[in-house]
Amino acid sequence: MGRMTQEPRGPVGWYRKGSYFAELPPAFASARVEHVMRRGVLTCPPETRVRAVAEMMAANHVHSLVVTGFGDGGPGHDGWAVISDLDLMNAVRSEAEEEPTAGDIAKRPIVVSASDTAARAAKLMCEHTTSHLVVVDEEARPAGVVSSLDLAAALAWGLGEPQSE
Repeated sequence: MGRMTQEPRGPVGWYRKGSYFAELPPAFASARVEHVMRRGVLTCPPETRVRAVAEMMAANHVHSLVVTGFGDGGPGHDGWAVISDLDLMNAVRSEAEEEPTAGDIAKRPIVVSASDTAARAAKLMCEHTTSHLVVVDEEARPAGVVSSLDLAAALAWGLGEPQSE
């Protein structure tokens, strides 16, 4: 019987510069958050159980979500807060008798505006030891998320002059 050989394959699931962004951003040095952010946010109310939060993150391939509906006095910013995948892992490693809720583990978000530079976003991530920032609109409402991977992709593939407004 003949020996079958398998041709080498490229890495599976790797993003290529043409598929990571809809259009390539400007060079990192001149890029703004709006050029690299992911628009829109996944949300849940504070009473959502951690297991449901995990399901939402996994099903949507996201690493953070916004918890809305705290009203006055919540942990967040104007009635909303954020949960990262690491916050979720911290919550499940404890041996609490009752499953925590999104409101129990949500934290005050680190925010950036869409008009901020990519370099400022990177600086904030480093200062706060986080890999995700919530991008807020002019009224301080969540409009999207920028991750360290988004910034790395801009560093890798950004080119040219800033896009005109």
